[in-house]
Amino acid sequence: IEFIPGIIDTAKSNNAQVLDTLRRAEELLRKKRWADYWMTEDGQQELLKKAKERNKKPTNQNGYNDRLCMFDYTEDTKRAMLSSAGTSSGDDGEWIQVELCADTGACDTVMPRALCGQIQIQPSLQSINGMEYEVADGNTIPNLGERRCLMWTDGAHKPRPINLQVADVHKALLSLSRCADMGFESRFGRVAGALIDEETEEVIPLERKGNLYVLKCWLRAAPFARQESR
Repeated sequence: IEFIPGIIDTAKSNNAQVLDTLRRAEELLRKKRWADYWMTEDGQQELLKKAKERNKKPTNQNGYNDRLCMFDYTEDTKRAMLSSAGTSSGDDGEWIQVELCADTGACDTVMPRALCGQIQIQPSLQSINGMEYEVADGNTIPNLGERRCLMWTDGAHKPRPINLQVADVHKALLSLSRCADMGFESRFGRVAGALIDEETEEVIPLERKGNLYVLKCWLRAAPFARQESR
């Protein structure tokens, strides 16, 4: 609809511009329908099914490590994870299961100091500058640095680099404003939510637990310098 004035204006110039405008309008409408689908009853049930499938008991077939099968990842995801992580355990490189609570008010994606304790905390711009977070009761807590990680989610073709800030919080929080900066649209429905990659259209389900929407994922230490995807 927003392209109609432009279509009318370009119609006075040439057909090629009109067609180009119509194609862009069609692509935007297609992406909107795709995002809206996940809020329909069918889409909500599909997200719920995806979330439930992750919680199946691991079968440990084909030599897959139980730690990597906890969410019953797809076979392609398992193979990619194993080629990256191997099946070793007890070292700094193993994958760690975590839950991040989606938070529209969090300015940073942040995790407790005790979570993923084997991943080193490194100085962050926030900690170097003495930044503090204000919590719900009005008190402040300091930024303690960041953990530079790789994140796996179900269906991913490769891990995403992500920097999680560290503070004395009670649970890990996923900043939805940071997700938006990385190119993800957030959607929340009656039984489930989703993060939708605006570029690739990858859909990452968020499991609803009471009034919270939770991202289940795997983390491991990033092997190189500070970097964060889109």
